[in-house]
Amino acid sequence: MYSDFEEIYLIPSEKFKLFCMRFKKKVKREFLGKSERPLMKYKLITCSYPFVDTTPSDKAVEITFSLTEKYFRYCAYRRNKFFDNKLWPLIISVVASVITSLITAQLL
Repeated sequence: MYSDFEEIYLIPSEKFKLFCMRFKKKVKREFLGKSERPLMKYKLITCSYPFVDTTPSDKAVEITFSLTEKYFRYCAYRRNKFFDNKLWPLIISVVASVITSLITAQLL
């Protein structure tokens, strides 16, 4: 369905930062560090830059980052992929083993 999610590769520190951003809704650039560029490239975070006007000012403007809807869709995709690839085959094999054991015990 979302083939572009298959091409998202996150390192553990990026995953941790995104997880923390679920609880802290707005973070500053210092929190993201080197992870800012890849996360922006994948469009998992968005930048809020308050434009007052186009003239430069002496005040430092506070830029904050927040999660996008694409991140939450990515989480749902990863969850479904986990269930499809790992959990269901495990459950099916355990159930098949139990049924086989019961049938064998009944026959002997």
